[in-house]
Amino acid sequence: RVMEYGTMYRTLQDIDWKIKYSLHEAMNYAFMESVYDSFNPLNDSSPDEKKAFYFIENALYRTSTAWDILAQFYRLFYRIPVEADKVYYNQIFNPNSSNASCFKNDADKIHQYLKEENDNDSFSGAHKYVNDIRNKMTHRNAPAVATASNFDMNLKMPPVYVLTMVIDDYKKAEEFLTAIIKRIDESLQKED
Repeated sequence: RVMEYGTMYRTLQDIDWKIKYSLHEAMNYAFMESVYDSFNPLNDSSPDEKKAFYFIENALYRTSTAWDILAQFYRLFYRIPVEADKVYYNQIFNPNSSNASCFKNDADKIHQYLKEENDNDSFSGAHKYVNDIRNKMTHRNAPAVATASNFDMNLKMPPVYVLTMVIDDYKKAEEFLTAIIKRIDESLQKED
């Protein structure tokens, strides 16, 4: 188990660097005057806006992976009988699942955050917003592309808004990751 923890931790370190690098680059482009002041939800993206969305989307996909890593840490620590390649964070943190019975309070808290609704007028529901964008990118069209068709109705959101939501979602994942890693570390210290 220590080797598995180590593998997950090193994987997390790798993805953390990549997420933070992408967020940093996204901020550089999203706050450029040519992007920030000239944003139009109907126009094609300028080259700098495309770069902002590129780095935002990169961080967004990797943030989704961070949530799966969180679920892997819970799987290992609580010895959840699910194969590593069958771990889905929404299932692991379902408080009604028998697998979550040994960490019910955590499952409730994480599940509540994951399901918090986004109203597009505030920064609440960051995970749901980010997850909806990821699904849209995977199954329909890029959220950076304005479209009005039978295929999809989409007005682009400003890169700064999308970036803020991705940052908020990753920040929350980091909080949960820090808590379980601390718990694992304390447990391993007791075993020594």
